[in-house]
Amino acid sequence: SALCMTRRTGEMGTCSTEAYYQLQRGSIKFANATYTNIAPNTRIMFTGLMEFFSSTFDDFRELSKDQQTLLLTNNFDMLHKTDDLYRAAHHFPEDDTLMPSYTTIFSIHRVDDFLVDCPPKVNKAEASAEIIRNVGRNLIANKTRFKRAQLSADEFVALLSLALWRERKPSTNEGITEIIKTNRATLLAELHTYYAARGRSDYAARLGELFCLLINMEEVASRHKEDEQVYQLMNMFDEY
Repeated sequence: SALCMTRRTGEMGTCSTEAYYQLQRGSIKFANATYTNIAPNTRIMFTGLMEFFSSTFDDFRELSKDQQTLLLTNNFDMLHKTDDLYRAAHHFPEDDTLMPSYTTIFSIHRVDDFLVDCPPKVNKAEASAEIIRNVGRNLIANKTRFKRAQLSADEFVALLSLALWRERKPSTNEGITEIIKTNRATLLAELHTYYAARGRSDYAARLGELFCLLINMEEVASRHKEDEQVYQLMNMFDEY
């Protein structure tokens, strides 16, 4: 709840004046994601996750700030896209709408709304075509997996935590590797308890489903990094 409040409050300062008052009055629930607010909103999420994981995991809190930042940075694309697709599947199960941040939405059918405030150096026609292609094959294609999984809030938090404590190979820090293994084992034990308390006998299959989602989100994050390089060649987001 604190993470959600942090994100909503922070993002109220990145939207347009018109969207701000509409959100305040409740006349709209979400504002459009735009070229200029997507990066600041992503930073807000990064900062919020840093605090969230520090309050949730003793091992994370006891790492140095540099180690915390490195661990979160290495896994942030995966965390960000997981949050996007989980919330999009929850709020917009019937269409292709995505949620790149807590208060904003994006649709490939309205890319002009996203590019409305991009700098003049960006070729909007080329940028629009590239965004539609990348988002369609990467995010929209995987949103259906989240709709099918119908994660509970507890499972979503567990998924984020497993994404943080992701086993990366090769690892140059044996201490971090042991911390990751310990926390993953703890999370899996808690999930077993969670499913048992709800009388779910097929918890092994459900865990398998969660891990399939994780593997898919690793691939999504990897492709996103490749897409970012293409965007930079198109003079997009290089100011960030």
